[in-house]
Amino acid sequence: MHDRKPTRYICHTGHAYSLRALAQLQSDVTEAALFTSVRVLQEKEAILRRLGAEQALELPGSEAVILGEADALAKGLAVLQSLTKDVPGGASYDAP
Repeated sequence: MHDRKPTRYICHTGHAYSLRALAQLQSDVTEAALFTSVRVLQEKEAILRRLGAEQALELPGSEAVILGEADALAKGLAVLQSLTKDVPGGASYDAP
C-alpha cells in the first residue's frame, strides 16, 4: 500500500477536490451549460419567429431579415443539440 496522499485541487474560494471529484464536477457543469444554452437559443428562435409573424402583418415582406436570423439560429442550434448528445457522462470517472 502506498502512503502517498491523493492529489487535491483547491479552487479560489478554498474548496478542495480530488481529481475524480473535479472531473465529475466539470462534467456536470459543462452538461448544465450546454443544456441551458440550447434552451435559451430555442426561446430566442421562437421569439424571432413570433416577431417575424407580427412584422409580416404590419408590413408584408419586411419579415425576411428576422426570419432569416431565426433560420440561421435554428441551424446553429441543431449543431449544438448534436453536441449535447455526445457529452460524456460522469460514469467514466468512477473509481475502478
